[in-house]
Amino acid sequence: MKITADKGCYLTETEEMAYSQRTFREMVILSDSSELSKWKQVTESERKLMKEEDNIFYNKTFDKEYIEKVGSLVSGIKTSINSIELTDEEAVKYNYLLPSFDELVGKTVFSNNKFVCNGSVYSVNTSHTVDSSMKPTDGESTPMLLSAKNSSESEINYYRLISKI
Repeated sequence: MKITADKGCYLTETEEMAYSQRTFREMVILSDSSELSKWKQVTESERKLMKEEDNIFYNKTFDKEYIEKVGSLVSGIKTSINSIELTDEEAVKYNYLLPSFDELVGKTVFSNNKFVCNGSVYSVNTSHTVDSSMKPTDGESTPMLLSAKNSSESEINYYRLISKI
C-alpha cells in the first residue's frame, strides 16, 4: 500500500520522538493497512514547529544552565503575553504564563490584559496604571471587583474575574 503526502506536506511518524530521529517523507510504502496508523501528515509549518520544540524539549544536557534558559523564556513570555489577544479560555489554560498582579504594580495595563492574583485569573476592564492598593480580593461567595468613583460619581470596574485556578 502506498500513501502520498499532499503538496507542501510530509508524512512522519505518529509516535513522540526527537526530531533528529523522525523521518519526513513525501511517500511511504506500507506492507499492509495496519501500519497506516503509524504515520501522519504534517505541513511545513508543523515540521518547523517540531524542530523548534525539539531544540527546547529534547535538550541533551538538562542542567542548571538549561533551567536558567527556560526561566528566561518564561519570564519573557510573562512580559509579552498581553501583546497578543487571549480568549478567557486561553488565559485560564495558560495561567502559569500570565503575569501576577504584583508584577504589574507601577505598570500601565490595558483593557483585556490578563493576570493572576490570589489563585484567580482576571481580565482588565479599564486601562489604568496599577497601584498596590488596587489588588482584587475574593469575597465570601463571589469575587469583589475593585471599583472607585470618578468625578462624575460613576462606578469603574477595573477587573473582571475570569476563573479561579
